[in-house]
Amino acid sequence: METITSVVAGVPLIVVSGDLDHESKHEVLGLLDQLFRVPDPPRALLVDVSDSAFIDSGGITVLFSMLDRLPADGWLGLIGVASGPSRVLRYTGFLDHDKVRYFSSVDEAAVTLAAEKSLARAQERVDRAEAARAQAKKSSVS
Repeated sequence: METITSVVAGVPLIVVSGDLDHESKHEVLGLLDQLFRVPDPPRALLVDVSDSAFIDSGGITVLFSMLDRLPADGWLGLIGVASGPSRVLRYTGFLDHDKVRYFSSVDEAAVTLAAEKSLARAQERVDRAEAARAQAKKSSVS
């Protein structure tokens, strides 16, 4: 197994090439330790498993460990889950977890996250404008 780390739209990405299993779990857990051993750990994490044809209980342990390290409002994005691993994830209930998101590719994740950031910035502008109007109205009444 080989792992590569990167960032997509500000979210850390771990690319797993090969099986995510008992043999490889320590390498991925080591990467997690590095990612979360900082003063401001990530609130979201992407994991590209499109080159992983097999996930066993060791891999499931790694994925649940990722979820456990994320804050309450955080999420884990799985990219390119193949049919074999998908069955294992469905059987264990991992697919039903409310903090898990799915993307078909890294490109889809990048586009989706960029759109979400754009919407969040637009909402912040609307909120600031509404607060300014409310403050102006309050000042004119006084």
